[in-house]
Amino acid sequence: MGPGPTQAQVGKAHESVKCVGGLWAFGEGTATMPDGASMTDYLVLGYDVSYKEYRGCWFRLGVVAPVETMWVKLSADGKVMTLNGVGPSFTKDGETANYRHVIEIIDEDHRTLTSYGQDENGEWQEFMKVRHTPVSNSVCTPKTRPFPVICP
Repeated sequence: MGPGPTQAQVGKAHESVKCVGGLWAFGEGTATMPDGASMTDYLVLGYDVSYKEYRGCWFRLGVVAPVETMWVKLSADGKVMTLNGVGPSFTKDGETANYRHVIEIIDEDHRTLTSYGQDENGEWQEFMKVRHTPVSNSVCTPKTRPFPVICP
């Protein structure tokens, strides 16, 4: 992982998130990246009753790291979700790399997603920050949402 961009690069995106069974959230998104390339992603996050922990998987089409399996930690206040994952390396063909994605609720209408990759020295390097502002309310209600980070 090299240093991040020196200035903000802006892309456009659309996402929808649905709660499934009260314990899982399914997200689908499309985006135009800063370089003009398109990306589609599918994110599944939820509480695995068998393992008694949050888990997830992120599938991305149109990017270098198409699939990532994640282990999820939720902060005590439910506003920060840290997703630690292993997926294909951005820099070395045929190898895997460690990734960390942090979703943080800023307020009722805003959240951020900050993504990091672990470099050869074990240091986390930020490579992406996304600011989300919803255009409509989620289909989740407080009684059915698995965690407020995903289903506000």
